[in-house]
Amino acid sequence: MLSSKQTQKTITNFRRLLLFSGIFNIVLAAPLILPGVFAWYLRILGEFNALLNLGGVTPVPPTEGIGALLANTAGIDLVLIGVIVIYASRKPLKRKGIALLNACGRTLLAFIVGYYCFAQ
Repeated sequence: MLSSKQTQKTITNFRRLLLFSGIFNIVLAAPLILPGVFAWYLRILGEFNALLNLGGVTPVPPTEGIGALLANTAGIDLVLIGVIVIYASRKPLKRKGIALLNACGRTLLAFIVGYYCFAQ
């Protein structure tokens, strides 16, 4: 059994993790929201990828309306998820379902990204 002090420390660390996760989402996804800005942002990410020599295909921002709309919508969704995770960080025990769903979504994303990295 964890002592009360250890339990409180664990909750505090979990709260910090959730807060970091939410801020991370907001900061990295916010540039995707604005039309035009997301193209610049994707180019910067491509340059960063090349600098780290991670390989892969250079990202090409969509030029047609539906592709741009999907990029903007993804940015809005990710920022909203970040806000929801920050909300959950205020009372992590009462809102642990939010954190669990976020973790499941991130895990699924990691598997999908891994699939495309190996399959492509």
